[in-house]
Amino acid sequence: MTNEIFQTCTKTALQAIDNWQKLASTNLQIGEKIFQSQIELTEALLDVVSMNGEEIAQSRDIQEIAGLQAEIAQVSGKLVLENAQSVASILADAAKTYGNICETTLKATGSEIKKPANTQAPAQLPKAAPAA
Repeated sequence: MTNEIFQTCTKTALQAIDNWQKLASTNLQIGEKIFQSQIELTEALLDVVSMNGEEIAQSRDIQEIAGLQAEIAQVSGKLVLENAQSVASILADAAKTYGNICETTLKATGSEIKKPANTQAPAQLPKAAPAA
């Protein structure tokens, strides 16, 4: 019985280590995707600002400058919104992955716990010889 308990504990510990590795890998992938998304957003915003910035610098008309600034704000807002939707999608996928890891763990742990215990009677010690 003690050996079975030890084996169950060992299996559970190995499963926990495997799950921590899966979580770490998932976290790394999520971080990479979000970081890449932020890089793309930054590049796009810099492109918008640099294009319109040159036009603003060359313009002498206040109304034209105001229009260009409004265009920058509109395009930038659209880019930020698209990025937020992208990040939300990444996080939703992450939640599914975390859920799958938890579900797999619970099923594995549950099947281990549901196993019947060894119900054999313990071996009896030999009786001592009568004292002479």
